[in-house]
Amino acid sequence: MNDPITTSDPSARRHVRAGSGRPGDSAYPGRGREAAAAMVEDARTVLPNVFALGCFRRVNVTMTMQQVRAFNLAWALSYRGRLGPSRRVAVIGAGLAGLTFAMAAKVRGGCEVTVFEQTEALFGPPARGKARYVHPSLFRRADLLAEPDGDDDRSGLPFFNWRADTADRVIDQIRASWDRLQSTYPVHVRTSTRVTGVERAGKKTLISTDAGLAEMFDVVVIATGYGPDASGYWASGDSADYVGKPDGARLRAVVSGCGDAGLLDVFNLCLRGFVHAEVAELLQPLVDAVPGRIGDCAELDAMMGEGLANLNATSNEDLIDEALRMAHIDGDHPLVGCLDRSETQARRLDPQVTADRIRRHVADYYAERQRKLYDEELEIPEAALAPLRCRLRSDAEVILNGQGASPYSLTASVWNKLVLAALRRVGALQYRPGSFSGGEPGVPVFIGGQEIASVDRVFVRHGPRREQNDWLGALKRRSTDLSVEVLSVQGQQPFMRAYFATPAILEEVGMEVAEGRASDWREDLVRYPVIGDGEGSLRLSRRLSEISRRLATTRLEALLGQRAAR
Repeated sequence: MNDPITTSDPSARRHVRAGSGRPGDSAYPGRGREAAAAMVEDARTVLPNVFALGCFRRVNVTMTMQQVRAFNLAWALSYRGRLGPSRRVAVIGAGLAGLTFAMAAKVRGGCEVTVFEQTEALFGPPARGKARYVHPSLFRRADLLAEPDGDDDRSGLPFFNWRADTADRVIDQIRASWDRLQSTYPVHVRTSTRVTGVERAGKKTLISTDAGLAEMFDVVVIATGYGPDASGYWASGDSADYVGKPDGARLRAVVSGCGDAGLLDVFNLCLRGFVHAEVAELLQPLVDAVPGRIGDCAELDAMMGEGLANLNATSNEDLIDEALRMAHIDGDHPLVGCLDRSETQARRLDPQVTADRIRRHVADYYAERQRKLYDEELEIPEAALAPLRCRLRSDAEVILNGQGASPYSLTASVWNKLVLAALRRVGALQYRPGSFSGGEPGVPVFIGGQEIASVDRVFVRHGPRREQNDWLGALKRRSTDLSVEVLSVQGQQPFMRAYFATPAILEEVGMEVAEGRASDWREDLVRYPVIGDGEGSLRLSRRLSEISRRLATTRLEALLGQRAAR
């Protein structure tokens, strides 16, 4: 796998020089400048001052990862000198990622930050997730975790930290932090304002809105998310959605979509009394039963993600040339099997048709590789399957539908796919691949052109619907994933916490400090003296101790008061 922190783009390489002496070199010895240059370049759109904050992603989409992307981009832009008191920064989208970036840019850069949001509410659809459980680490991509860390329920970010809970309560935690920080770091938020245009205007970027306003900005960050929640995932998930038929007859349910949302529907339909928050409990015996194999699952996910991304980023002609080249080198290579004609005939075909055939063939190859790994190579003993078998519902027949030959989608987490593999072992569901249609009230359901009779309930989880903004589509370009950069791997959380540490931020995280994490924060500040100089970090460390003592005293007084009241 390629090193995710390097880039082949010449415009980024021009800025790579060792020993810059800036914050970040302590986290990346001799490579801070290179890392920041690569990250800024990878987030850039076709316009030089406009950056995309994960809105074109389809995998590794969790609340934690969106915050990680936001902090990473804020760090990289600050490192490159793109953020500062004289800069005007616009953020399009007031979801979790957009607001996290906006506050990070204000905290670290002192910029004038304006957030544009087309709806009336902040933080987006997750704020409605009363039945959807979110965890800071459990659902992220498995190659970023050593194990399903269900015990560590804190996000561990520089600020806007949260503990695992239902999505609406998590957003309440973050919203309270946002409101408190706004008094020290004010960010302008314009709700009910739709952006209608983003275009270059000399060295700046012009933003137009539906209110007829046009403003210039030095930096624009697009954080529009992944589109409206068309499937209603965040607003659903209550146990009432999965109850059986009132007459006691068997419920026949179809779930279309093999991402995490669809798999959670399957778990609810297959298991009695399933609660989203208990996924970690379901996982533990399965993980214990296949020691060492989780790394294989994660490695396959990473290989698939990189391979499919490269296929989509490669031109049709280059892809055909590569397939033909591999045909002469490795007859078993996945690029080769779809070329059933001679080289001369292959080149005479429409390049788009041939390239699409190659892409479909490789996707099918990866799907079969996933199916073989989860269904055949993972040896799950009966002792690990018994707890699931005991909880199987007898009042529901479950049919899972997906586009690929395998139900193990790249968009689903390894942990959920592991539970799915176990459920398939005990015969809890059927899988039917093929195109899906119907599902609306009174409309029959078809999978692969075949009608599925007597369907009582349908769950369509095809992901968010992309916004049809002409200006957004025109800005898209190939980029890598900032969630696997500075903050989320190789213990970089301490560096990021120190980088964004200020007295106000330390006050904000004071409750976390009072609950036993003061030593972690002190070590971060001493290890990464990024605020001014080493003496500046020392002052912050002392301030941290004062906060910890004060909050501990306050808590003790509260406990004594409660005892006295008794």
